[in-house]
Amino acid sequence: MRPTPSQGTVLPIQYLRGIAAMMVVFHHIKVQIPSFEGYLPGEFGASGVDVFFVISGFIMHITTANASIKPGEFMLRRMIRVAPLYWLLTALMCLVWWAAPSLFKTLIVTPATFFQSLFFIPHDSLAFPDKIFPLLVPGWTLNFEMFFYVIFALTLVLPKTLQPGAVGVFLVALVLLGVLAGPFDSALLATYTSPLLLEFAAGVLLGRLWLAQPEGLSTRVGVAVFLLGWALLVCNSVVAVSKYVDIVGASLIVAGALNTGFLRWKNHSLKVLGDATYAIYLSHIFTLGVFRVIWARLVGTAGSSLNALAFAATAMAVCLAAGVLLYICLEKPLTRYLQQRLVG
Repeated sequence: MRPTPSQGTVLPIQYLRGIAAMMVVFHHIKVQIPSFEGYLPGEFGASGVDVFFVISGFIMHITTANASIKPGEFMLRRMIRVAPLYWLLTALMCLVWWAAPSLFKTLIVTPATFFQSLFFIPHDSLAFPDKIFPLLVPGWTLNFEMFFYVIFALTLVLPKTLQPGAVGVFLVALVLLGVLAGPFDSALLATYTSPLLLEFAAGVLLGRLWLAQPEGLSTRVGVAVFLLGWALLVCNSVVAVSKYVDIVGASLIVAGALNTGFLRWKNHSLKVLGDATYAIYLSHIFTLGVFRVIWARLVGTAGSSLNALAFAATAMAVCLAAGVLLYICLEKPLTRYLQQRLVG
């Protein structure tokens, strides 16, 4: 028997959150020191975001499917969960930039970009002209998340049996618009018609299937699907066939994780990382910036496989530890306080 939302966390999904966070951290570790890049693997870590998006759709469905929740309450809960830490870290970064701009190689802050960043409005980056990034770069995924939350919230007024299908149809329609009429120069239209929206739809569908099949997949089938998903992500990071391969791969990973063997497996370390995923994700850019400077001064940046691997392993450990501490000391108590005061 798998846990329902009222019984507790779906452990394999929580473990995947931690693994996806480590993938994204590694993706940014490998570009910190140019002389190390040739010794570290390719673009595979970026696919952690694809896994995140599928998981997001999954969690939003299973946590609302058997609950009576209005759109306004849903959005309030999501804002409490997502916005405070992001706002605090964005403000901190801008304050440091204002006090010591020389510490940043690329950051460009204007009132417009600050406002757009805080309120999850996709916009063209001034620092990275070909990218749609907020000031705190990892927050680009939050622009997608918030858009998905709005769509999901609006469909909560529908009957429970129609709601997940409505979410999927609307997201697929937006992606089709992008395929047929795009690509768009507008940052808003490019974001809101991106193929990445299909990952949220896939997560919602998986959530519905999982709730309808309490035992999940058999262990053998689930593991096979799980491994196939990872194989697709790895292959696409090497050959770069299509972004749709990543979408399928991430969906298969989440689907495969929901098997009887994984549902019974308990791992405290991965559970902790899963709980602290959001803090790790948002804070690791800060941690890496400081750690890179310290490593360069104490160890050096001579290009070698040993130095590169040592840097990557140590940086990963430091980023995870810093993220867990941030979660325990700030994110968790702050979220609990705001939920008690604003939601009850």
